[in-house]
Amino acid sequence: MSAALYTRISKDPLEEGAGVDRQEADCRRMLAQEGVGEPLVFRDNDRSAWQRDRKRPAWDDMLAQVRVGEITMLAVWHPDRLMRQPRDLEELIEAADHGLRLLCAGGGRDLANPDDRLVLRILVAAACKASDDSSRRIKRAFDDRAAAGLSHSGERLFGLTADRAELVPDEAAAIRDAAARVLAGESLRSICADLDGRFTTVRGSTTWTHASLRGVLLRPSVAGFLTRRGETVGRAAWPAVLDEPTWRAVCDTLLDPERLSRRTAAHRHLLSGLLYCTRCAAEVGGRARLRSLKQTGSPTRRRYACPNCFRNAVSETQLDAYVLAAVDERLAATTPPQPATPSSDTSELDAARARLELVTREFADDPDVSPAQLRILSKRLRDRIRVLEAQAARAGARSTPLTFDGWMCEPPDRQRTVVAAVVERIDVAPAGKAGRYLDPSRLDITYRDVS
Repeated sequence: MSAALYTRISKDPLEEGAGVDRQEADCRRMLAQEGVGEPLVFRDNDRSAWQRDRKRPAWDDMLAQVRVGEITMLAVWHPDRLMRQPRDLEELIEAADHGLRLLCAGGGRDLANPDDRLVLRILVAAACKASDDSSRRIKRAFDDRAAAGLSHSGERLFGLTADRAELVPDEAAAIRDAAARVLAGESLRSICADLDGRFTTVRGSTTWTHASLRGVLLRPSVAGFLTRRGETVGRAAWPAVLDEPTWRAVCDTLLDPERLSRRTAAHRHLLSGLLYCTRCAAEVGGRARLRSLKQTGSPTRRRYACPNCFRNAVSETQLDAYVLAAVDERLAATTPPQPATPSSDTSELDAARARLELVTREFADDPDVSPAQLRILSKRLRDRIRVLEAQAARAGARSTPLTFDGWMCEPPDRQRTVVAAVVERIDVAPAGKAGRYLDPSRLDITYRDVS
């Protein structure tokens, strides 16, 4: 006879396992009284048996062994540790058609006995009803908190204090700076590199990733909105880090499919799109093949290589350093141009907002306009307003003059912006002979007119 024990607890956010450890100790005592030696142990910690979409790996493994007859005795602290949905009990009964003895602290049950199956069905139904009642009470309490503008989550939001009563000044400033840089066209990777080491995420990491920064900027709470069950339900009680137009513009930018399709190698290298091979006139960089040469005892080297003739390559590190120095010297001798300030005309946006207010006021109680028609018209106007707000926010970001003071200390994306504003193209000639250092005579830099 093969014996096993199963332990489970629904909530253990710290993964300490104290609850399942106590259950396991009690189950081992029950099996020892039956003269059973070392049993198989199945453990589902921090796993719900009531939620229908929640996976229980240990339950699935245990059920598979019951189905093939490997387990004939199973010890659990209580049947509700094993099952809180009637369908789980029926699945266990079906799997144990050869017979399964269930040991519990309150007494044993034999799944081959119809009377014991009846008792188990009653116990599991009662456990399911208790979980249903708890769920209703918790949801009702969450609805009350949402109506008061409070969140049901205790997680600290980046940019806000733990109680969400006040802004954290330096974190809020970092979010606003990141939003402005996104609207100006800068990549999240570059912004993450700037945040690394300076700020700690709410998960305690000092390393920022594309996903963590994107989550902070897209979360409605950063604009002072409260969400409930995936829907925005109104204004939150805590202060907003970003104003609504800026936040919606950032969302439109980050969720733009065209932005996602533009994630190419051109964003990963300083000079991609500016380099050309003098041997075959092909562009080097953006569509070039980047080769990594691993040599014993030396770090990996990267280079720009021509993707057409494969006869022209140059060290990426050395070429980047040379061009940065050349551009810095060029800027010191010239006056950089200031970009044109985009139009700040918001008449169309004001008109769309006025139109939405008029529609809401005039047609809300009009018997000739159905609720469905009103929703469609309002949605069209709101969509148009979001587009206009995004355009206005982007225009405001672009209207900031491009400054060159201290540009050599800026992140790579900002350095690239400056280089592209000064350099039109760089023609690279093949190397005459192999060497460890860059030969400047191979380069022909064409500068833009910045006078």
